[in-house]
Amino acid sequence: LISVSESELEIRRHVYRNAHPGRRHGLNVRIIFIDESESWYYEAMLVFQFYMAAVFAFMGSALISLVPVIVLHIMHGQYDILGKHLAMLGHQHRDAAGNQIFYTNFEDNEYIMAPSQKTGTYRSKWNVLKNKWKLQRNYEHQYLKQMVMFHHKLLRIQDK
Repeated sequence: LISVSESELEIRRHVYRNAHPGRRHGLNVRIIFIDESESWYYEAMLVFQFYMAAVFAFMGSALISLVPVIVLHIMHGQYDILGKHLAMLGHQHRDAAGNQIFYTNFEDNEYIMAPSQKTGTYRSKWNVLKNKWKLQRNYEHQYLKQMVMFHHKLLRIQDK
């Protein structure tokens, strides 16, 4: 199938002791104690090489066609996370134990516990409630900022 120069034929004839040095595979094949240029071995290896090329071509095209499906699946999950957190906007966030939490990074599910404050008098209760309201409002602002940044990140990935 592939042309070989006369000097290459001489090398194959003397060094490798091939009976038919002109018969050459696409890939260099050497099997100990077997002359790969003899008819039966040559044809069997040629068929095997064509078979492996077809398998690799099929597997390559299958893998390449799976990439968009995997990316869509991942993007669907990311949008589900964004939707879940958008639904939580405006509500106090709580962990499994019922403690109030503040998300520092909702992509990685990182959060901190809200500080608990004990009160005694009516005036101190009012100040604590006012501080909690301010803290919640600031947190909502940061939380919304996280969601907008996450959405922009998803849009950038989607555009690629």
